Amino acid sequence: MTSANYFPWLTSANITAIGWNATRMSQLIVNGTITGAVMVRDETIPLSGSPYEVTGNIVVPLGITLTIEAGVVFLFHQGISITIAGHLVAIGREDAWINFTSVRSPALPGDWGR
Repeated sequence: MTSANYFPWLTSANITAIGWNATRMSQLIVNGTITGAVMVRDETIPLSGSPYEVTGNIVVPLGITLTIEAGVVFLFHQGISITIAGHLVAIGREDAWINFTSVRSPALPGDWGR
């Protein structure tokens, strides 16, 4: 299972104060790879680019919403995670699940965050 951490103190305003580089998610999806992002506005990850290889941590701060379209597949590298302090909208369908899995097959312990 993908790691989903909760940090109620994590807001867009204090991300810079702790030294994280905030970037729009859409700027970090390149050729089906998400290199990591601290989101600064609401974003949607579309099915059209799926599967997405996730090579860097994704952070959704308080007050920001990440929407994932039905059918999207995420392939996480070892130790990479999604941290949610804001909102995550991920509503799959019976015929279009949203999958968080390892880039490796078979998956190994530790492939999803901590």
